[in-house]
Formats: sequence, C-alpha cells, structure tokens
Amino acid sequence: VGLFETEAERFGFREVQHAAPGDVLLFGVHSTRPNHCAVYLGDGRMAHHLPGRLSVVENIGGWATRILRTMRRTA
Repeated sequence: VGLFETEAERFGFREVQHAAPGDVLLFGVHSTRPNHCAVYLGDGRMAHHLPGRLSVVENIGGWATRILRTMRRTA
C-alpha cells in the first residue's frame, strides 16, 4: 500500500467525484494502484511531471482513463 492510499486523509485530503482547479488527480501508470499525480488546472488541463522529462501543462486527454481518484485538500 502506497502513501497516496494511506496518508491522504492525515494531510487533509478527501476524495471527491468531480475535479475543480487545485485538486490532485491520482493515476495508475502501468498499475492499478496510484503511482503518479497531477494538479488539475481547470478546463480539462493538468500540470504534472514524469521522470526523465520536464514538467508540463497539458490536456488530460488520454490520461483520463488512468485517473483512479480525485483528491481535494480540505484542511
């Protein structure tokens, strides 16, 4: 079990059904468990960083099928 699954609530995050700007999107990249995240910017865009690449802002597009959870900081 990873930190995304065990520590989110401790740090004030709760799962939500629909993303709003500033929410965290948790993805499973080649996995059924969360192992990558992005910040939702609104209008179908997100900011994220993959190992070995520069950080990018891009459309969610094909990433949408990999979203496992959407988290919002409430504390």
